[in-house]
Amino acid sequence: MDKTRKVRNRWVNVRMNEDKLEKLEANRKKTTERNNSDYIRKLAFNQPIKMLTRDASLDALTNELFDYEKN
Repeated sequence: MDKTRKVRNRWVNVRMNEDKLEKLEANRKKTTERNNSDYIRKLAFNQPIKMLTRDASLDALTNELFDYEKN
């Protein structure tokens, strides 16, 4: 392995009010990103972000199976 890892050694600070921070965190929680830094980094460099989705039909099936298992 000759690949050397590039160390992130520069800081970029962003100031925002509570409302904007809450909106940022709410949007990040809809993705697979674990922290705001990774989320903002991907947004800044136009990298793809994986969004979490729910399948309503699968939820309904899961609930039915769970109810069936209880009985």
